[in-house]
Amino acid sequence: MAPRTPSEVAWQRWRRGKSARTALGLLLFVCFLASIESVAVFNSGGFLSAGIHGTSRTGSSSRQRCSSSTRRPLLSGQTWSERGWTLPRVARSAAGDAKELDSDAVIKYFAAILIQMSAIAAFFYALDAAVKSLGVAVPEWAVFGLFFGMSIRSRIFSPLDNSRPNIDKAVAGKSTGGFNDRKMPGWTPPGIFFPIMWILIVAPLRATASLLVWQQVGHLCDATLLVLMFHLSIGDTWNTVNNVERRLGAAVPGVLCVWASALLAAFAYSLVLPFAGQVLLPTCLWLTVAAALVTDTWRINSQGVEEPLFPYRGSARTEFWFLPAAK
Repeated sequence: MAPRTPSEVAWQRWRRGKSARTALGLLLFVCFLASIESVAVFNSGGFLSAGIHGTSRTGSSSRQRCSSSTRRPLLSGQTWSERGWTLPRVARSAAGDAKELDSDAVIKYFAAILIQMSAIAAFFYALDAAVKSLGVAVPEWAVFGLFFGMSIRSRIFSPLDNSRPNIDKAVAGKSTGGFNDRKMPGWTPPGIFFPIMWILIVAPLRATASLLVWQQVGHLCDATLLVLMFHLSIGDTWNTVNNVERRLGAAVPGVLCVWASALLAAFAYSLVLPFAGQVLLPTCLWLTVAAALVTDTWRINSQGVEEPLFPYRGSARTEFWFLPAAK
């Protein structure tokens, strides 16, 4: 039933904003719990980097050996290798073969998302204030153009280097950051497919859905619209992980966070206008394919080379562009 009085309109907008904020808070809480569990697994033995890859590289005989050895305790004086077990992370650390969690990078990833979200919210608030003070009507094409631009250039608000693959090199099949600079699955789409999807399909769909929501809420700095900006902020940080720092393992849980935040945005938009949420659903489908591609790329490149599903200390450095680089 449509609201009939200004108070009913305000009440419905408040409920929609509350629902969007609740969904956003739940996603942040889930991401926090996942981070805590990842650290716990890392400290307790790290099956992500040692158990899985160790088993897959040694074949079925190794799997049988590990399966049988788990039924019998380690005898006094026996070594882990004599039992056919993969060394736990603490033991492997003593052997000098462990990959240590890069906690500094993890903190900077979360900080980058927070900084980017704050900057975007401040930008939207300033635009709303300017429109209100000038008393002008914002044309719909301007709102569409704003969200189209945010879809492909939201990284200007990020403190990290979120460089995308070079389009010309990707189309030509050459190596560029995030594309052909690593072993790629055989089913990888041709390079020209990616700019077509992101620029000609995904960005217009995001802009259209955001325009529909803006028509309902009447301002930019709205909780629902900021949910999509949260999704873009996570995606920009993921580009740093995958394209710039080339952390192929950490890119897997990262792209799953991008995918989950896209579903959250579609859900939040549907609370305001069901059709707006439906417009975003094709972008979620595309991100499902992208997540499968990223995961398969990690699988191929981790054969014979340990590549854990978390950022580890190594040659890669996570730096904010406004801070001096650490030596």
